[in-house]
Amino acid sequence: MQMTLIDKLNKLDPLLDIVDDPEVDALAAFLGERIENPESYVVMLGETSSGKSTLINGLLGTKILSTGSVPTTGAITEIIVSQEQNTPAFEKITKQAEIISSTQNEFMELTQQHDETLKRLRVISSCRYPELNGMRLFDTPGYGSLVEDHDDILKEFLPNSDVVIYVVSYRKGFQEADSKFITLMKDLIAETTDIIVVINRCPDSVSETDSRIREIEKYVGDLLNEECSFAYVSAIPAMDEQPILPEGEDLWRKVGDVLQSPKRQKALDDTLESYIIELYDRCDTRIRSSLEYALLDESQREELIKMQMKQSKKLRKAIPNLIEPAFCRIKQYLPQKFKDAALEISDGLCNEIDDSKKTEKDQIIVYVEQHAIPYQVARSTKEISEYVQTELSDLNSRVDDYIETCFIEFDNELKLKFDNAWIQLGKDAGRGAVKGLAKQAGSQGLIAYFIKIGGRGGKNLGAYNAAVKLMKNIGKLFGKKFTLQQYNAMRHTMKVILEKLGTTAGKAATNALGIVIEAAIWAIDLATWKQKTKKETKKYIAEWGEHGYESILPDLEELKKSNIDLINELAQRLETLYDDSCSDCDIAQLKQNYELSKSIGKELIKDA
Repeated sequence: MQMTLIDKLNKLDPLLDIVDDPEVDALAAFLGERIENPESYVVMLGETSSGKSTLINGLLGTKILSTGSVPTTGAITEIIVSQEQNTPAFEKITKQAEIISSTQNEFMELTQQHDETLKRLRVISSCRYPELNGMRLFDTPGYGSLVEDHDDILKEFLPNSDVVIYVVSYRKGFQEADSKFITLMKDLIAETTDIIVVINRCPDSVSETDSRIREIEKYVGDLLNEECSFAYVSAIPAMDEQPILPEGEDLWRKVGDVLQSPKRQKALDDTLESYIIELYDRCDTRIRSSLEYALLDESQREELIKMQMKQSKKLRKAIPNLIEPAFCRIKQYLPQKFKDAALEISDGLCNEIDDSKKTEKDQIIVYVEQHAIPYQVARSTKEISEYVQTELSDLNSRVDDYIETCFIEFDNELKLKFDNAWIQLGKDAGRGAVKGLAKQAGSQGLIAYFIKIGGRGGKNLGAYNAAVKLMKNIGKLFGKKFTLQQYNAMRHTMKVILEKLGTTAGKAATNALGIVIEAAIWAIDLATWKQKTKKETKKYIAEWGEHGYESILPDLEELKKSNIDLINELAQRLETLYDDSCSDCDIAQLKQNYELSKSIGKELIKDA
């Protein structure tokens, strides 16, 4: 009979006792809790005042979140659905991960006024739909409330969500901010994430054939290039006394259907099983390293420690030799590339103005704003984007190769020095700890899951999609090329950079047109007016060329830091792989531990 997930996790108990590491024990306890109480992660997005908070109030059956016609969501709000929670509980989570109890009045105030010391707010409550039990719903601010922070917010909460709910107001229709939201969302979500678009506050008599409904669905479909589910929520009458909350049954039933679908449940089980295997690998690596170390004599042990310290230092040289020079080179060339792009944009816009067939000034303004600026900016900034992407791709490849070389080199050195001492363990043993570490280096799903979620004090990582992203390239170093998990980060950074290039350059050109419009020079002849328009355009675009590169420096710094952190983490684990904690241990007992670990590993793999 096939073992359950809990059975498989319990199989590791003897190994956990042997390893006796609080960190590993914490991972095991955390994983057990997730298996017994699986949670789903849903992110709600939408423009300010699209009605997100009202929909959540309807879900909970009472007004808990502030609502209004002005931006109300001043913070990330997490709603944990627990059918055991008879009355709502309110909490504040600080940026230091401290959880503080709160009151409903304070909670309501904080949803309207953002507190810089808080990471997010949380409410734990039951709801009317039992199939949503265990759902963690994250309500994010609209573009109208925290514009500057939006990219970071989306980057943190979207990549591993199980479902994304996107809310569009029927009355407002599809706006420019919606386009920006969905473009970023598409780049960040996993392929397996389900998207439900809510068209909110619809007239009672509306149907799917309604022109506004069809317009919104077309815009969304064109941006996503894939099918998504739509839900329609009727408008509710305004009441001064007791507010009427939207039930949104169509929406929440669809969310429940997605979260409870057999396909997703199977994927969730596969994910949790892969985490169990990862936990086993951590235990097995520790057990192997202890035995391998104990089998060496004193001089060999000293030599082994020196070898791993040497290799760790070599691994860290990737930082000054590869990572830092690459980002320094990018920063060195960016200013000139921005100036070149500014000249191209300026010349292109001036040519567009001169060649325009429009005879009225207001027609030229509309043409330049809606066509010429987007086209020229996209064409000229593409070269900058391609340059940065090429540099980063090349860096990613060279760092991958360097790490792989370091691990293989260390493995070969161990083979040369100590195979005679380890030969009694058989062909699958000696240097097994290094192979285990190499495998873990490409497999950090459980650790990331633990850090991000940390029980109910953590962030947002959905169990299913966490593994899709973090576990899909699990594999042994030997026989396969080792690959860092940097591609998605780089891809998103390039998306951000490209958007900032277009936004800042387009804003500069639009500001130039604004100056011309406000200058009250409409009475002059068309030719003179064109000359003045071109002059202002050149001025503003030139300023962008001088300083525009500064807008993308923080994104490059963030990516640089992630590369450095990864190298330091791998180096730290390498230099502590072997230690003298088992120098006096009974070798017979260590061999017994080793055989037990092998036996358990075979059982887990056989039952997988």
